Amino acid sequence: MTQADLLRLAFSLILVVALILFAAWVARRSGFVRPKNQKIHILASQSLGARNSIIVVEIEKQKLVLGVSPQHIQLLHVLPPTTSEFDSQLQTALSAHSSHHDSPTS
Repeated sequence: MTQADLLRLAFSLILVVALILFAAWVARRSGFVRPKNQKIHILASQSLGARNSIIVVEIEKQKLVLGVSPQHIQLLHVLPPTTSEFDSQLQTALSAHSSHHDSPTS
């Protein structure tokens, strides 16, 4: 192997490692990779000025609206649980199905 071949090999290796690190950084920043044991999820955030913001977090399937400043975090509101249209239709179908099977047949 010549010196040019070794230099090309080293450059290619460095480029591949840099691309892998860049892809990992992009995946982490975009939210593709999330720790499995994370209990708090930030759903939304809105800046209100230099260092104040309102955030919506989800903790154990409960959504909280929090006011955040450098000195204080204040609970502003607890959002009611939401169900999708599919969930409500499924519950209706299941309750109709169970009441149909629970009715006495003579």
